[in-house]
Amino acid sequence: MPTGVQLVFTLPYTPELMPAEHLWIPLKEGLVNRAWPSLQTLIEPLDQRCVWLMQQHALVSNLTSFHWLPAA
Repeated sequence: MPTGVQLVFTLPYTPELMPAEHLWIPLKEGLVNRAWPSLQTLIEPLDQRCVWLMQQHALVSNLTSFHWLPAA
């Protein structure tokens, strides 16, 4: 372990502490509470939603930036 580096382990069931978990809310918007006839019919709208989310830099930053998380 390098000097000055300290590992901090999170609890196993704390998704609210994982920044990426907060991206599920906008990603699933418009896709949930629907009956999809097959997985194949879900893939295209999900892909479109992923592309949209990748273009929302401010939204992603707001959802994943925590005061305790160092900026990279």
